[in-house]
Amino acid sequence: MSNNRIALYLGNEIYPSAKYNPASTITTLQESPLTSAILCLLNHDTTNNTLVYNDPSNPMYSASGDYIGSKDFPAVCSSLRGGSINEIYMSFSTSGTEFLKKIGTTAASRIFDHLKNIFKVDGIDLDYEGDELWASGSDFSKNGAVYFATDRIVYAGLNSTAAPYCCAGKWQSWVDHVQAMGGTVPWLNLQCYSGGAGNDPNQAQWNVIPAPILGGVDGNESTPKQVYETVTGWQTEAAALPSQPAGPFSGGFFWAYSNIKAKYGEYAESMALGLNP
Repeated sequence: MSNNRIALYLGNEIYPSAKYNPASTITTLQESPLTSAILCLLNHDTTNNTLVYNDPSNPMYSASGDYIGSKDFPAVCSSLRGGSINEIYMSFSTSGTEFLKKIGTTAASRIFDHLKNIFKVDGIDLDYEGDELWASGSDFSKNGAVYFATDRIVYAGLNSTAAPYCCAGKWQSWVDHVQAMGGTVPWLNLQCYSGGAGNDPNQAQWNVIPAPILGGVDGNESTPKQVYETVTGWQTEAAALPSQPAGPFSGGFFWAYSNIKAKYGEYAESMALGLNP
């Protein structure tokens, strides 16, 4: 399998505002080897009980599932597709994921239908950071927020991905659940930094999951040279493993654009070279 997917978590720089120029950011991204843009993060603004794009200044959805954001944001999102970028995902944080369950099936389904039909996203990323809370099985049960959101995603006809850093067995069960419902997990973003430091996409607990695995790096923790060395190491390890039906190692991702934008081109090229030495 070709290890050529390069994904990037992309924040406020893409939301239309007086502070940022999305068009300039999009040009930079489309001139790079990036394949997969992940817009992040949809958070719960508890003050207004709404879903916002990172900050309260960037509104997105009401508790009824109505779109209350910038009228220009859907077009900006759609215009990301170009150059090597062939897929666009919207990412929900832990609070955003839990917000979906709180507002219920009808409102949550309206949000996903809007993201699919108006924003034209290919899928949803669940950047669920409650892992340490449900390691014993609490919120990650079939009645928890992750499974509630997942079911709405699949019913909307969207792909599903996530960004785990621990509890591989639970994420394997999640992938199995999506696939049993007829949904698709094109890949998983494995955090190999911060709480996931020490993870490797080729480790046994991860490469048995029936979905391709992308290894993640944080620009705050790695230089472009270190990114190249890390990704090259993963590539070498993957080549020595028995072949897996779904991968296992299938590319890399960056957290996050805000951490690397000053040298974004250098970082992106370093990852591309590591994946294709």
